[in-house]
Amino acid sequence: MERTINDLIHQVNDLKKENQKIKVASNFLLYSIVSALDERGGDEKFSDSLKAKLNDELSKITMRGTSVPKHAINELMQPPVRAMFGNNQPEPFLK
Repeated sequence: MERTINDLIHQVNDLKKENQKIKVASNFLLYSIVSALDERGGDEKFSDSLKAKLNDELSKITMRGTSVPKHAINELMQPPVRAMFGNNQPEPFLK
């Protein structure tokens, strides 16, 4: 029984590490994509348009008063991506 519990704990820890790697990779890719599109955007920045679109679409999705997708996006939007959207504060990216 103890061995089974230890195996499960090890698997959970491995999954946590893998999840963190995916979050870091996603953050890096998102930063690079938005940065490239902002440079090509001219007067209107892509990042401003994206934030408005996300807020508009996600305002329609709620579960028990809290939007699960918003929470996930806020977790993903860590520096340096968050700074691109003019949000250097610890408050959520999407409200």
